[in-house]
Formats: sequence, structure tokens, C-alpha cells
Amino acid sequence: LVYPNPVSEQLSIETENQVDYVQLIDISGRIIKIEGNTNHLLKIPVKEFNPGMYFVIVHFIDKSKNTAKILIE
Repeated sequence: LVYPNPVSEQLSIETENQVDYVQLIDISGRIIKIEGNTNHLLKIPVKEFNPGMYFVIVHFIDKSKNTAKILIE
């Protein structure tokens, strides 16, 4: 679960599975941020990023991944 969307200050990522790391990628495919975490709840500040569409890719310990599209305002 990735929320809120759209986001302006802090993005929360909540999962049932254990997270290995999370990538924030801009619309042109550039990796903007990589956040390592092994918890089920991760908070990423996004105030420093330009407004626009981004992708969040959550990589899990079991090597699966999940992608979400977010809008940073």
C-alpha cells in the first residue's frame, strides 16, 4: 500500500511482506532515490523532489517486486 497519492510531503509504503529496498524513479526512468529497509512500514520524504509523475518500485526480500505510480505535488 502506497499512500497518500497524490503526495506533497511524505510518502508511506506499508506491506505485509518484508521489504528489501524501494526505488523512486522519475518519468524519464532515472533513479531518484533508493531507500533500504527491512520493515513493513517505510516513510520517504518527497518535499525535495520536483512535482510530477514518479514510479515507486518496492523490492521484497523474496525477490518479488511491486510497482506503483505516484504524483508528487
